[in-house]
Amino acid sequence: MNHAEKLLSEFRAQRPLRASSLIITLLGDSILNRGGELWLKDLIRLLEPFGINDRLTRTTVHRLTSEQWLEGVTVGRLSAYRVSDSARPLFKKAFERVYGATEPNWDGRWHLLCLDSLDSEMKNSARAELADQDWMTLGGFTLLHVSPNLSSTQDILSRFDQGGHCIWTAGEWIGDSNGAMVRRVYQLDDLYKRYQSFCERFEPLLKSGASLDGSMAWSMRTLLIHEYRKIMLRDPHLPTSVLPTGNWTRIARDLCVELYRSLEDRGEQYLSDEVSTPSGPLSPSTTRPSARFKT
Repeated sequence: MNHAEKLLSEFRAQRPLRASSLIITLLGDSILNRGGELWLKDLIRLLEPFGINDRLTRTTVHRLTSEQWLEGVTVGRLSAYRVSDSARPLFKKAFERVYGATEPNWDGRWHLLCLDSLDSEMKNSARAELADQDWMTLGGFTLLHVSPNLSSTQDILSRFDQGGHCIWTAGEWIGDSNGAMVRRVYQLDDLYKRYQSFCERFEPLLKSGASLDGSMAWSMRTLLIHEYRKIMLRDPHLPTSVLPTGNWTRIARDLCVELYRSLEDRGEQYLSDEVSTPSGPLSPSTTRPSARFKT
């Protein structure tokens, strides 16, 4: 068993096997930039190496359709699915986080947001949505952010705090160093262990990946992005200047980009050869897939 086969075997052994998350990765990385549509039979074949069988694929696609991530098309006895118009902005937002630059523009100020003035239900809902924007809970309903997206945060507050009672302020951290505060508040040890494990698992492919055929190259590219995306969802995206030494965030990203570039041509050719749509072949990519990575 070569290293690529070992990685797939380890993925298939995971429980639970989250088919919906993998399908989102597959569509966001491989299909959306090539028209966003494919036959169900081709999707089933693409997922087989990951241990996602025909029945689980159909069940998951049906659920994603009911949740309006996908739209179905029937041509005779065949079914095809496309990313819905309403879901495209959600895909764009999610994958911008994967491909986008990890270093925020930082002016040296930390943002504090207090939600205590909201009623209990509103506080919990607002905190949950703000957490998706990387606001960190300091304690109770006081949140911290290094460089928030101002428009997204204001949009959330406009829905939950129509009276304008929440307190939002920004300033420099006083008392100890930024690095000491980050280590205490953000609890980065678990995140760094995940990035380190990611590197240990995928680094051998830098040598062995050159011998992979198109099918396995595409599978490894998809698995690479899928596993990287899962860690990125937990990453608070802090400036390098406040991170502890041994920054696994940067190390993992550099590995991901290098390995992705080494696999992309064979993976793209495999998709062109094996995947089609009711309108014909997959549309060509407007840019090289790896060009989506911002450095």
